[in-house]
Amino acid sequence: QDRFATPATTARQQRVREVLKGRYVYTPQVLLNGRDERQWSGYAPKRLAQEASAISSPPPSLTLQRKGHQVTATVGATTSRPALAGYWAVLQDGLSSRVTRGENAGETLQHDHVVSLYQPVASWAADQPKALQLNLPQGPEFEALRVAFVVTLPDLVQPVQALSLRCPG
Repeated sequence: QDRFATPATTARQQRVREVLKGRYVYTPQVLLNGRDERQWSGYAPKRLAQEASAISSPPPSLTLQRKGHQVTATVGATTSRPALAGYWAVLQDGLSSRVTRGENAGETLQHDHVVSLYQPVASWAADQPKALQLNLPQGPEFEALRVAFVVTLPDLVQPVQALSLRCPG
């Protein structure tokens, strides 16, 4: 059981499996350009630069701004794609879990980049700028977090631009 799972993040994993034609649902460590990168720890900056240069069209501009408990993402217009979509992700670092069963029984595992809120945004015409807002949840589980907005293709899986904002508690 994943104690951090939510119905929204589970639905997202099902959608990723469907779009990428995966055989089963699991939590990948790293997705790079919408693909699972199981050998992530071996990536050098040169390889990341190669991945970036393989992108055929320029991404739209993206800014994030926070005022109080509201974060606004502003996505610039682009003619390189007919439509875009996106999602908000509220991320937490420094969480831990005490394992009671299985191969890691007795261990305490550390968790970073845990998605505590996932909120998809419906597609829009890419030739118009778009401003999107998220009201941050309140409570101790949302302290010392980061907020990310990911601009995607309308499938909500293939990313085209992303930005995160650190929001200290």
